[in-house]
Amino acid sequence: RETGARTGQVAVPQPGGLAYAADGALMVVSGTQVLRISGGAAAPLIETGLEQPVDVALDAGGRLFVTDRGSQQVKVFAKDGAFSHAIGAKGGRPQPGAWVADALRNPRGVTVDVQGRVWVVEEDMWPKRVSVWTADGQLVRDFIGPATYGGMGAAADPADKTRLFGNGCEYRLDYETNQASVAANVLAGSLVGDLVKFGGREYFMVKRNELYLRRGDALVPVARFGQIRVQELAKSGLPVTPPEGAGEAFTYLWSDGNDDGAMQAAEFATSAKHGLDTGYWGGYWLDEGFNLVSAPGGYGRQTVSLVPLKGFTAGGAPVWDVAGQRLVAERESPGPNKLFLAADGLIIVGSPLAALAADGTVRWTYADNWPDVHGSHHAPIPGRDDQLVGTLSCIGTANTPFGKVFALNSNMGRLFLFTTDGLFVASVFQDCRIGPESWPAEMKRGAPLG
Repeated sequence: RETGARTGQVAVPQPGGLAYAADGALMVVSGTQVLRISGGAAAPLIETGLEQPVDVALDAGGRLFVTDRGSQQVKVFAKDGAFSHAIGAKGGRPQPGAWVADALRNPRGVTVDVQGRVWVVEEDMWPKRVSVWTADGQLVRDFIGPATYGGMGAAADPADKTRLFGNGCEYRLDYETNQASVAANVLAGSLVGDLVKFGGREYFMVKRNELYLRRGDALVPVARFGQIRVQELAKSGLPVTPPEGAGEAFTYLWSDGNDDGAMQAAEFATSAKHGLDTGYWGGYWLDEGFNLVSAPGGYGRQTVSLVPLKGFTAGGAPVWDVAGQRLVAERESPGPNKLFLAADGLIIVGSPLAALAADGTVRWTYADNWPDVHGSHHAPIPGRDDQLVGTLSCIGTANTPFGKVFALNSNMGRLFLFTTDGLFVASVFQDCRIGPESWPAEMKRGAPLG
């Protein structure tokens, strides 16, 4: 190690993580064992007690910390390889299910810092988690995140400001301590969308055309729609047959007719008249009556349509009248076409930014000359706070004394707030091309973010 000289080669079957001991020996995960390599030879140090080891780390005293995917724990061994104890609840954390803070899910990387604390990285997207433990197995704290691209990875409960959803989890916010804790890992997937309450039930509307129903500590899929290319159908896993004359692509709508949370071929409809989609960024595609609103993406001509709600299954899955889908409007759009939201009897689309009534009448428009990512690249530095640059999608709504407000995020970092009747309210943050001031030294409510 110190001279760069090569001392030999050792064959290690099924190698995994590795770590150096203080004496220069190399500890290597190999299959279900940990080998000690020294002097050009390898010998088993830990031969039993591991099911699916992944990584290994050592502390200052030579103890070994091994992430074991089989038991969902970090197992601790003495310097001589004798088992000592495990960190984390055996079997790990359920998904979906109530949050178990002192449990791991798919532990992978592990290291020990100079204070003797054990840091564990979990190999899971929803949520991404790094946890910190004492060497004897007490949880110190964890870190969860980050947000998704475009700052779209969170949704609040409009009736309860302590509830937040994102990264597959429901969080509880404590405004007194400025802390957040996880209440449940409700979904093994992204939660970019909005919490919707209807008929005494809670749903989560994912912006990219999926709907989930809250059942206990889990979000269960109950609906999905979109457009798919025939050649990609097999790879998608959707049990749907292309309609006659589908050509290269077709539209589908799935609703969970038997309430089992799974897709069956008989539950699919493919007879939509005007396409069903909400564009690249997706949109808030349910209106207050739970009708499905569609505005496919692309450039040029934009088609906006509505599929009326027929009712619900006994288990709460919505059923829409696909045959009754009606055209709301067709309009010229330089693009990119977007659906932002449907609210207050209006369907708000872009580009340009416009609000359509149920009969297709344009109620209001707002100048949006540099929309989306590529449009923002050619935009001048904004001279006014109400000048839109790089608008992407709707990321939330709120009821206020002056009407329902919705927020649009943007590629240049600003949020733009509007009322549904077309009033520009405010912009939040500043254009990222303007030299930013320092972020506040302390994260707390009321800190200046202008």
